[in-house]
Amino acid sequence: DDETLTKPVSVKETRKIEALTIDEEKRLRKILNTKELEKPYYDLYGEMPAHLDYPDKMMHEMVYETVKKYISDDDFFIFCDGGLVHEKALDIAPDLIIGDFDSFELSDLSEKLQKNTEIIKLPCEKDDTDVFFAVKEACRRGFESFKFFGVLGNRFDHSLVNISVLLYLKKMRKQAILVDDFSEICVFDNNAEEISSEFSYFSVLCIDGSLEGVNIIDAKYPLKNAVISTDYQFGVSNEVQKGKKNALVWAEKGFGLLVKVF
Repeated sequence: DDETLTKPVSVKETRKIEALTIDEEKRLRKILNTKELEKPYYDLYGEMPAHLDYPDKMMHEMVYETVKKYISDDDFFIFCDGGLVHEKALDIAPDLIIGDFDSFELSDLSEKLQKNTEIIKLPCEKDDTDVFFAVKEACRRGFESFKFFGVLGNRFDHSLVNISVLLYLKKMRKQAILVDDFSEICVFDNNAEEISSEFSYFSVLCIDGSLEGVNIIDAKYPLKNAVISTDYQFGVSNEVQKGKKNALVWAEKGFGLLVKVF
């Protein structure tokens, strides 16, 4: 419970906790300074989500398997600061490392990575977050398509900034998706965005003033020429219509946030 999670927790006490969110597990692991909790996902939650169909793996291993579905060998991998803690588990060699390293010690990198990987060290006091600087650097190098992993977490302010990165890139006519433990997220405009029936739910949100001429077809709750504003978000928890492979969403004016829930 909340009281348990706000005080120091011993290994013995963790065995009493019946259910943990993924963020809470990460926090507990940090408190305990241990590599993993000795319980598989289904012991913690009692039910296995479709996108985490790896019954013999620990919770964090299953999330990594989901991430691996989105990456390709020819991707250019940029790791930002604390994201380096996932480097070994993902079995990905960084092409570029960027950060002010307030949450990861460079000395913890392998000698091989320190010698053979380009590293951009940033000052701690700056306008851009590490992720936003990395995005600008990638744009400067000519990249057109972006995938973000591990950028939503305990800090709501950082999470919101990372969501805004999607809008920044959309306005630059670049492709971008963000994948967290539970969903795939992108920004859409007047070009139709497709939602596969493989997703359990999807939500259409306004993140930039007013979203006008919103159209959703082949969905349980269709819309035609609707308006969604930042102060009234009613496009939450929709579903692809039964019998349809995909739903489509677009807006005549403005930028929307599309959250596809696994």
